[in-house]
Amino acid sequence: MQGLRIASADHGMDLVGAPAIVITRTRVFVEGRTVADVAEYAGKHRLQRIDPVFDSMKQLREQYEASHPGRVFPGVVMIWVDRRVPVLVVKDVFQTAAFAGFPNASFVVRDRNAPHRFARLNADALVPRPGGRLPPEVIQRIIRGHYDEFRFCYEKGLAKDAKLKGKVVVRFVIERDGHVDQVTDDGSTLPDKDAVACVFAGYRKLVFPQPEGGIVTVIYPIKFLPSE
Repeated sequence: MQGLRIASADHGMDLVGAPAIVITRTRVFVEGRTVADVAEYAGKHRLQRIDPVFDSMKQLREQYEASHPGRVFPGVVMIWVDRRVPVLVVKDVFQTAAFAGFPNASFVVRDRNAPHRFARLNADALVPRPGGRLPPEVIQRIIRGHYDEFRFCYEKGLAKDAKLKGKVVVRFVIERDGHVDQVTDDGSTLPDKDAVACVFAGYRKLVFPQPEGGIVTVIYPIKFLPSE
């Protein structure tokens, strides 16, 4: 379909050059810079977004997109964790990175008693709970099945501005019954507000299979460009 592009994760991407988050027993670092204290989040006993991590990762995403126009954003991050960091803090960081546009995490756990010994973790083991699970390919297939509707929203904007282009980035929640709720903007750049609102309305009509284990939060970007 001309003029409609979507960013997708490349799980085969070389991790060299991917940004790094380091979680020690006391602090959280993003690319070597301290952004949060572990103690502030470790005692709350609930999943939460760590805003300083979110802001730092979102800034990295925006820098990548600005310096690589037209290239698919890979959304890959390396997360290095000391073995005795509370697991809920690790989940908080993983969830926060995903919200900021980095859903593809490679985890490495460090044993401080054997600093040269590392173990990789499967990111699936750290999916936040009570959040649910729904295969990404299922989510993508259903959204792509409604591309004509989203394209129609964009074309109404093109009728007013033949050079209209930009992204619509939608954050939404797939409820336990598969219906969509909490549709919000997560950094859209398409300047036509009516077109953006039209796309959002289309998302609210989507119905997905029932997620396994609870609700699922999704961030989905679509890039709109005039047909060549």
